[in-house]
Parts: sequence; structure tokens; C-alpha cells
Amino acid sequence: MQKALETGRDQALSYGDRLEKKYGNLRLKRFVVASLGFERICFQAF
Repeated sequence: MQKALETGRDQALSYGDRLEKKYGNLRLKRFVVASLGFERICFQAF
């Protein structure tokens, strides 16, 4: 689960940075959601 959150965080940061560079100051909020079935869902905002 931790590895999935780390990978998602890296992807969200990278994609968000590219969007802000292309379109200017978007004030994006970035979230990562990882799931192991329906019983365990974790999220992280940064």
C-alpha cells in the first residue's frame, strides 16, 4: 500500500507540475488514492 501511495504521489506531482508549467498558476490540489479491494482505501493530500 505504501509503495502504491509513493508511486501515485510521484505521478501526481509530475503531472501537476507539467500542467502548471503549460497553463500558468492553476492552484491545483493534488490527491493520491490507493485501494486494496473494497475493504481498504487510503488517500493522501499534498
